[in-house]
Amino acid sequence: MTDTLVAFLLDRSGSMINSEHRTLAAFAAYLDRLRQEPSIRFSLVTFDSVSTAVLVRNEPIGNVPSLTRESFRPGMLTPLVDASYKLIKAIEKAIASYAEQPRVVICIHTDGTDNASTEYTFHDLKELIRQKIEDGWQINFMAVGLHDAYRLAHCMGIPSDWTISYGENAFETSRAFVALADNTVDYVRRKRHVTCFTYAQREMAGDWEGLMGDYAREGVYTTDKRGGPDVWVHNPDPHPLPPDNAPPVVKDFEL
Repeated sequence: MTDTLVAFLLDRSGSMINSEHRTLAAFAAYLDRLRQEPSIRFSLVTFDSVSTAVLVRNEPIGNVPSLTRESFRPGMLTPLVDASYKLIKAIEKAIASYAEQPRVVICIHTDGTDNASTEYTFHDLKELIRQKIEDGWQINFMAVGLHDAYRLAHCMGIPSDWTISYGENAFETSRAFVALADNTVDYVRRKRHVTCFTYAQREMAGDWEGLMGDYAREGVYTTDKRGGPDVWVHNPDPHPLPPDNAPPVVKDFEL
């Protein structure tokens, strides 16, 4: 069986301290489920506005250690767009030399919208994700404690069926991560063609926004100076775009 590359981009911004313990426990359950499929190769990247840490780089899933409080220390702001864009480009570069292109599954996780990116816009990211979805990549979006998570996913180019906005207690957090792992394993084993979430999974994870269909309202966007839809008119971003010569917040990395 062709290896499947699974990459998880985990928000490590300061507000994640409110769900630190729940996230560590849920991530352990997520890895336990993924280990049922030994053909998975796994990467884990955590990010905030101070640093981007590649904690696991394209390792067999059986070799992946658990996430700990020492390796996951929330702090600072959320360069969501830059981190997501660079994750995708790092995977693109890593598989360029493969004789047979692997299947790719990505999860982008956050508890807040972007407030620190300096290099790319939502428009840039949305176009890149559109291209990768057309190539057959599975790209999921997980949000916690975030109002309008489905509108944010739309800004990023991630379809609503591949999005989940889970609740803020331990049970709902665990069910969201386990649902993602189950969908990924089934996709690797070709029991399903996509990694989208089901109604039952949303219900168990406390995703009331998804269950009520709020994601159908796409909202209205403004346009930044570089031509990309970056913020919602009804919820303007309090952090204006930096000047064009602003230094990178997310350094390039390899997987």
